[in-house]
Amino acid sequence: MRLAEEYGGHAHTFGTQSAGAVKGAHTDDALQNAEADLRVRDLDFFHKSQPMLIDLKKLIERFANYTSLDGLFDSINQIYRDANEDPELKDWFKEVDTYIRKCLQEPGYIMQDASTDEWYVIFFFLRGICTLD
Repeated sequence: MRLAEEYGGHAHTFGTQSAGAVKGAHTDDALQNAEADLRVRDLDFFHKSQPMLIDLKKLIERFANYTSLDGLFDSINQIYRDANEDPELKDWFKEVDTYIRKCLQEPGYIMQDASTDEWYVIFFFLRGICTLD
């Protein structure tokens, strides 16, 4: 999640800084040809990989006793939308991301009491922001 946010920030910064720098670039035939080529390649990749993705979805659904994944994907998308609208939930996801990375990247951290303590802080913070009134 942090990686996507980082790239989104870079894209926004780049777009803002370069808005005035490329005036007139679209009159260049080479640039127009390159853009058209990229669009065709992007569409080509989408069309070629779509059957593979459908087959992968079917395979996963078969392992799940023919249970549809549509509800799962809808729920995941809703969580992303909620996190974008709720700063506390967004911060919680960042904390979870940091914790998981620390557990995976720092040898032995998961076995330390500090790891357990950090998990409890993350867990109880979530319980605090998700209480039902």
